[in-house]
Amino acid sequence: MPPIPLLEELNRLASKFSLKRAKGEPLPEFPDQYGEILYLFISTPLLEIENNDMERILNPATTRAGIGIYFDREEKNPGGTYFISFFLLRKSVSTNMSPDEIQLRLSDEINSLMVEKGERLVKLDKYLSDEARVIAEKIKTQRGQIILPPELNDHQVIPYNTNNPLHVPETIKVKLNYIRLRKMGIGIVPDIEGKEGPKSYWIVILFY
Repeated sequence: MPPIPLLEELNRLASKFSLKRAKGEPLPEFPDQYGEILYLFISTPLLEIENNDMERILNPATTRAGIGIYFDREEKNPGGTYFISFFLLRKSVSTNMSPDEIQLRLSDEINSLMVEKGERLVKLDKYLSDEARVIAEKIKTQRGQIILPPELNDHQVIPYNTNNPLHVPETIKVKLNYIRLRKMGIGIVPDIEGKEGPKSYWIVILFY
């Protein structure tokens, strides 16, 4: 297995987690653009990791990692304690999927959340999905500007960029707690292309 490179952004994020754990404060949220992240909390620099966790670390899907270390001393433990956060970034499983396939999978994920809330399923609407794709194309070229047609002004619009389009961002999960939905549209536009497929996607979700 080739070495797993450390990503400086993940190192900084892992350091924040270690500091928060040492202080007993709430942990920060993971940015949505990272997609699937495996994280381990360790209390010794000897990296004494259980076999099942080691298997997860050595998974071929792991592409990058981040490590954050914080050392703290207190009266109860004058020798000091290590707070180590170990993050592993997984390769997106959807690089070979078409936008239509991703749209259906993402729709299923959102409806699974609706079922967990005890709400009815939300219909995936073709017209709203076409409009969402148009908006995603505009965001891709104009980098962030959103111009809605007048007939969509009363719709909830959630745009985001991600390298794991099957991951439902926390912003959407929170939104589902406060709005009652009748239908939705999902527009997906590949953003940065690589040799093995898109490296990221612009996704726009319209809720009504």
